[in-house]
Amino acid sequence: MDRYAAAISASAIYNVNRANTDTPLIEPMDFVREPDPYRENTLEIKRLIKQVIGQLPAGTAAEKLQAVRTRTIASLLSQGRQDAEALFNECWPNLKR
Repeated sequence: MDRYAAAISASAIYNVNRANTDTPLIEPMDFVREPDPYRENTLEIKRLIKQVIGQLPAGTAAEKLQAVRTRTIASLLSQGRQDAEALFNECWPNLKR
């Protein structure tokens, strides 16, 4: 109970000082329990997917965007992420085929 009470303050301070809106919110229980490695990995993958498309210049051709999408999904599949296409579609639904 004491750890949870302290975690409420810590999460409130963290959440009002996030770098941007893409940074995930931290719940008080995140400070109390061990993080889930699969969930953490999924969040990191989503961040990278957003970054790889977001870094392309405005006006990039649709064919180039689809090529990047295909390469990114193939890379994630080779790393064992069978949900690669679903993750990409969550981040960039407008590029969904």
